Amino acid sequence: MKFSTVAIGASVLASAALASPLSKRSVRQSTPAKKLVTDVEAQTVSSSNWAGAVLQSGTVSSVTGTFTVPTPQAPDGGDPNTNYCAAIWVGIDGSSCQSAILQTGVNVCIQNGVPSYGAWYEWFPQAMIGWDSSTLSINAGDQIRATVSATADNAGTATVENLSNGQTGTYTWNGDVQGDLCMAEGEWIVEDFSSGGPVPFANFGSVTFSDASATVNGAAVGPDNADIWDMDANGQELATAYISNGQVIVNYG
Repeated sequence: MKFSTVAIGASVLASAALASPLSKRSVRQSTPAKKLVTDVEAQTVSSSNWAGAVLQSGTVSSVTGTFTVPTPQAPDGGDPNTNYCAAIWVGIDGSSCQSAILQTGVNVCIQNGVPSYGAWYEWFPQAMIGWDSSTLSINAGDQIRATVSATADNAGTATVENLSNGQTGTYTWNGDVQGDLCMAEGEWIVEDFSSGGPVPFANFGSVTFSDASATVNGAAVGPDNADIWDMDANGQELATAYISNGQVIVNYG
């Protein structure tokens, strides 16, 4: 998700003064996947910025998943004055195809013991847009269903539903994009996004993408045949993932 030139509401901007990444002018941005090592036999990829599952199988036209918003924490030994963040999202492309990513999800941050949350959508490399909290408010413990759908390589829709409070945000692109999708892969990801370099990564605990599915060649499929992505940075394991019973589970550390 790209965090420059963000258009969001005043209520989110107020919380951003403390800990939210959803600021009106921010250099924070998502980046496509950065692979480090691939274990072909085990279908496991080591990445410096993504953890979760990436499904590469035919033409992917939609991806959906439901997760509970975690309460972020500073990592052990972390500076409480530092703003630690993580992004939780579903998307299309960004791994083998890095020209564009259609993605939507939720950011979780913590600074000075104060957590903050925000829902957003993006067609990378264009700017991320955050939904105003009056339209779509997010809190720890909320059940979120995130869905992206591509109707063409330059058109699609992002939707975030807060199943706990009944609010929904939806945005549709109709050719007004800067990069074309390959529609080659679907993702369920926790990301350490970038601000000139990786942002300080929050301890997000655990995120489970339930009801995880993708539309591949016109048929609904689960994530069971997806590649597992673990996050490693400077020799430190930041997050690990696995797939169980059609769910993608991502754990911090």
